[in-house]
Amino acid sequence: MWPSLLTGLLLAMAFPLRIGEFELPNLGWLAWIALVPLFVSLRMASPWEAFRRTFVAAVIYYGGSLYWVYTAMYTYGHLSPAVSGAVLLLMVVILATYIGMAPLFTRLIARRLEHEPLWLLPSAWVAIELARNYGPCGGFPWINLAQSQYAYTPLIQVVDLTGISGLAFAIVWTNRWLAHVVARCWGGGQEHRALGEGGWRWAEAATWLTFALLAGMAGYGAVRFAQVRGDLFRWPSYGVALLQGNIPQEEKWRPGLEEEQLSQFRALLSQVDTAPIDLVVWPEASYPWAVGDEQRALDVGHFLPAGGPQTDRSLPWPMLIGALRADGNGATRRLANSVFGVGRDGTIVGRYDKTHLVPFGEYVPYRQIFSFARKLAAPIGNLHPGEEIAPITIEDVAIGPLICYEDIFPEIARAHALRGAHFFANLTNDAWYGWSGAARQHMALSVFRAVENRRYLVRATNTGMSAIVDPLGRVLMAGGLFEPAVLAGQIRLGFRDTIYTRFGDWFAYACIGTVLIAAGFSLRRRRILLRGHRGTEWVNLRS
Repeated sequence: MWPSLLTGLLLAMAFPLRIGEFELPNLGWLAWIALVPLFVSLRMASPWEAFRRTFVAAVIYYGGSLYWVYTAMYTYGHLSPAVSGAVLLLMVVILATYIGMAPLFTRLIARRLEHEPLWLLPSAWVAIELARNYGPCGGFPWINLAQSQYAYTPLIQVVDLTGISGLAFAIVWTNRWLAHVVARCWGGGQEHRALGEGGWRWAEAATWLTFALLAGMAGYGAVRFAQVRGDLFRWPSYGVALLQGNIPQEEKWRPGLEEEQLSQFRALLSQVDTAPIDLVVWPEASYPWAVGDEQRALDVGHFLPAGGPQTDRSLPWPMLIGALRADGNGATRRLANSVFGVGRDGTIVGRYDKTHLVPFGEYVPYRQIFSFARKLAAPIGNLHPGEEIAPITIEDVAIGPLICYEDIFPEIARAHALRGAHFFANLTNDAWYGWSGAARQHMALSVFRAVENRRYLVRATNTGMSAIVDPLGRVLMAGGLFEPAVLAGQIRLGFRDTIYTRFGDWFAYACIGTVLIAAGFSLRRRRILLRGHRGTEWVNLRS
């Protein structure tokens, strides 16, 4: 069992990890070798044994990376320690079951084919990770293999072609090849005959393919990096200021504190220079009052910088503001988590309602089963999702809003890009996660949305980490945790449509297709062998 434990530990360390004030340095490179102990142990395993060992590794992997879910449930959700632990355990078990399916299917197919092609396990892994993007409860693609590489700019350029699936495929492929090399050096040839891998000729071909794959990624990354960097200098400049209010989570939506919370943001506005800034972005749900569906403007006085002149009833800049939207009154009142585009005169010039809600945080799925979790959404009640993904246009600039964890879903950012968004704005509140690695994990996922669609991405967060990410995936600036801050910088208003923007997760679906084809061949081979076996028995009986 030690190979599973070692793999789980190495994978957890490959992702941003923080406990209190201690933050582990970036160890994303571990992902390229972390699966080797597990894959070596699977070389002679039965399909269900492969599932069990991978499941154990994944429990360590996800448990070590997502421990902050307990903090969100217990400290801020006010659930009991037992219930909070049970929710975390359920989440980890579901995610581990997903990943365990990849080697299970691979071993089932390989055993019938009497051969395991090198591409089979990476393809199955990608197929499973794509499924995790959509379910259960709308999916949770947090802590996918590609995310571990967010800081390695040359490597991640390939995602504008294949999406994150191509990077995950390369990681699993490399681990699978290294496992073959290790097993051959330590275990002789018995396991390779069992797999039908063809001895040294197979090993030599696999080695050349692996080097070609990695060299191709590096070459593509170098070419695309130079192309996109050249484009950046030609795109027009646009100034943004990001407000990080640092409102304690326990004070959010507490009646009577609205003016105090607003004053904190007005103090930040007083630090924003007027001239180089074209847009000010507030965090998710930072405006402390719900905005009525019939409202056409907001009170400009709420946004005038503290200490500034109050006679001029216009704003120095337009704003992008996170707030709740109220539709109806009394028992019929419905709330949505929204972003409002506000002009210089306070007029609401655009609105986007969050389409992908957070289960248990913004609504309770399967209420009959999870009735105990209703108080998680109690302060604001169950929210209602938006019906359309469309940018907000402010002064001829199209902005693609990504509210909270919408930025972890590639299809949402891609939908904004297809509608002509010049850049993405992620408005979020990560106060729920305390002093953990979740804030940096969240930012790491945002990096890929910028590279996939070759657009700038700005993040305005309540407690950190606010950031500006360029189309190459470089984090140009980032705020700290649990401190008020203003991040001001220049982005570029341009974009280069990519293969991923146009065709989406084509690579992942190609992987699904290859797995299904391999499964079909394995079933056909099994039927042929069964017919041959029955025919031999008939001949023997006649003789």
